[in-house]
Amino acid sequence: MPSLPFAAEKSGPAAAGAAGDSAGDAGKAADSEGASAAADSEAVFGTEEAGQNAGGEASVLAPAPSYEAEALSDGSSTYGYHLLTAEGQKIYDEVLTAVRERRTVTVSTLDKNLLDQVYDCVTADHPELFYISGYTYTKHSVMDKLLSISFEGNYEMTARQQEDAQKIADDYTARCFDGLPADADQFETAKYLFDYIVTHTDYDTAAKDNQTILSVMQNGRSVCSGYAKSFQYLLNKAGIPCTLVTGTAFGSAHAWNLALLDGDYYYFDVTFGDASYPGSDVKRKVIGYEYFGVTSEESERTHTADGRIPLPVCRAEADNYYVHENARLQTYDRQRIAELARKAAAEDSGILRLQAATAPLYDELLDQLIGQQQIYDFLPGVRSLNYIRDKDMRTLTFCYE
Repeated sequence: MPSLPFAAEKSGPAAAGAAGDSAGDAGKAADSEGASAAADSEAVFGTEEAGQNAGGEASVLAPAPSYEAEALSDGSSTYGYHLLTAEGQKIYDEVLTAVRERRTVTVSTLDKNLLDQVYDCVTADHPELFYISGYTYTKHSVMDKLLSISFEGNYEMTARQQEDAQKIADDYTARCFDGLPADADQFETAKYLFDYIVTHTDYDTAAKDNQTILSVMQNGRSVCSGYAKSFQYLLNKAGIPCTLVTGTAFGSAHAWNLALLDGDYYYFDVTFGDASYPGSDVKRKVIGYEYFGVTSEESERTHTADGRIPLPVCRAEADNYYVHENARLQTYDRQRIAELARKAAAEDSGILRLQAATAPLYDELLDQLIGQQQIYDFLPGVRSLNYIRDKDMRTLTFCYE
């Protein structure tokens, strides 16, 4: 019986491929005084990087959000839009029009903080706005009385370059959807798109355009923002509402997703699904499903949202990967483990995935399967066997040949 020569413990960002990552949308304000616009008026100029929210007591966020969302054919959703009051939605439409038409607009507010709140909702909804990195605002005043604020996007490329880049995104999307079964349900669709991004992307902090979908769709190399925005874009294209969530994971800036599957909200982290297994014998890219369709409680073990947009409490479990695959164990169920092992053998995947429902059960699985090496009862005759364990999500992934 061969020994278990290698364990890869996933307990921090480096193990999950997020070292040096940046959520990208956490820019700092860079306000600056400007010259007078005219003899009797004053213009104060400033810039905002994507996602900057300066805070403040005033708010255009709905006091009791309904968390409605629709997926749109351009790869966006309406999650952030529905978080806003009627006043906020009007500003949202003005901002979106300004960005899409590449022009300066006067927004329906004199409160810069409200503009920040709206812009956060716009960026959470629209991964297809890959050509913008933030915005410039101008305050117009007469005799110290603020009359209006104008908005203009900060563009990373020309209109022609934007068109060319969109064609690249369209081609990538078409290739991706070519392999999606026509009768796939929402779980199968989400898993297919999750897998597609992981298998066609390498994590690289030096990747070009790594805060946008282009890093994934053009270059095949990205960081968390690129992974999350690409998953968001593709899910929305498939008719599944998905938005961007920013904050921290394991203490580092990070981005992930909130998606509405089969009527319930779940969290997804594609970046943490992309971890190349470093075992000496098993040379394959192992897809991790620890953060596929998780609840708020599960997500918050390692992820902390930055609060820029309100988020629902996610409690549903039906479309969680381990629950859906009946791989979440409630007890040390040898019969169920044997069934999962036979299924893995039938699929010729070389991967057996298990999750413990509780922390004590996770410790028992480690003791029985690894400490006492009972895993060989379920995987007899294997030539090599390594494993990955994630104590936060209580999972064990066995890779064998």
